[in-house]
Amino acid sequence: MAKEGLGGRVCFFQAYYTDYIRAQTLKRGLKANGVDLAYAVANMASIFRYPLGIVRYLGAVRSSDIVLANFRSFEILWLLRLLTRKPIVYDAYISVWASVVEERHWFGEDSIPSRILRIWERANLRMADHILMDTKAHAGLIGQMHGIKEDKISHVYISCEDDLFFPQQKAQCSDGINVFWCGSGIPLQGFSVIYDAFTGPLSDRADISLTVAGSSDIIDGYERKADREGIKSIRFLGRIERDEVIKNIAKADICLGGHYSDEGKAAYVIAGKAFEMMAMGKPVILGDSPAVRELFTDREHALLCKREDAKALASAIAELADDAALSQAIAGGARRIYEESLMPERNVKPLIDVIGKLLDR
Repeated sequence: MAKEGLGGRVCFFQAYYTDYIRAQTLKRGLKANGVDLAYAVANMASIFRYPLGIVRYLGAVRSSDIVLANFRSFEILWLLRLLTRKPIVYDAYISVWASVVEERHWFGEDSIPSRILRIWERANLRMADHILMDTKAHAGLIGQMHGIKEDKISHVYISCEDDLFFPQQKAQCSDGINVFWCGSGIPLQGFSVIYDAFTGPLSDRADISLTVAGSSDIIDGYERKADREGIKSIRFLGRIERDEVIKNIAKADICLGGHYSDEGKAAYVIAGKAFEMMAMGKPVILGDSPAVRELFTDREHALLCKREDAKALASAIAELADDAALSQAIAGGARRIYEESLMPERNVKPLIDVIGKLLDR
């Protein structure tokens, strides 16, 4: 049931090629708390999403008091700012510069494109009235990198769709322990660590197998490598639909929530899939980091392991496989913290506080 609103209207702007989960959960959380939203949304693959989004923005912003520029408004935030003097809350969510330069290595750190991106990112952050990031650690990093005052930046954790990700009766599967991982395969996620754990320390555990969902140059390369080496303990599904991801989480005994690399921002972010797995009440193994420890206690909400360490990950998997009581306790703790703090209606509390302050101002 919706709660009493804030007394103002929020223009909810999003122009992206998909209805991104970050925006979906913010929208759900705000609606559940009675926030009045005027939508300016254009989610499509075509480049025309930008002009269409702006047309809808012009209609919605006139009747609104505040703008929420959702992920990702990086390219056109300057235009949103030009078209209104009303306060803008910018859900930067991630650093585009870090994603392009540090994660994907598209440009060298000292290259001209890298410098342009950094300047553009700083300009966006400074023209917004308030900024949202995905963790406290990430907010601190971005604030320090771009000289943003602490009171201008907040964090709202990633959540997930409650109507899709919830505890389900475990589906029947083959004997043994089924471990599940899904991802896009970017270096940040550390799939190489997972692969090395199963082909190294866990290679003599015939009772433990890994199911992999996702496709990228990295994942596909490891699939070919596994085929050449005759690895039978890893099954590659390729890219699968969301409903298939849910089915695979449901039948998993252990879920790998990442991130396991030691690259770039791995210490500052929490993988979105971790929230989905925890919402479904699964025992999840996470790479240890300051961001992870903001929310989760080791051996209570998740099992934490050292990042960039295949032996540490293998040890964590084996421990959960061999200790049913610990696995069950962590699964219960995961679902509990999700219900208490991370459901969309609770997760958006920092954003609601920001909106309230901007309305009062």
